[in-house]
Amino acid sequence: MIVDEHARPEKSPYFIGAQILNVLGRHDREWLSPSIVFEHVRYIVPVVGSGSYAHFLIGLDWLFLVGAIEANPKGEIRRCS
Repeated sequence: MIVDEHARPEKSPYFIGAQILNVLGRHDREWLSPSIVFEHVRYIVPVVGSGSYAHFLIGLDWLFLVGAIEANPKGEIRRCS
């Protein structure tokens, strides 16, 4: 389930996805590696860093599913316009 009323909101795909979009939107480079984005999100939201990379990946997957981000052949990601 995407929304769990007993989980911390900071670990939800919606919240993490919003932070990913925030990082991608304010970075100078058009394409970023997911690991760089993860480091920025982990700095903004420490609970993501204390959780796992899995929470970040679920947020990333959600953004792909809704068409908010795309990837290039090198595996880098960017916000869709």
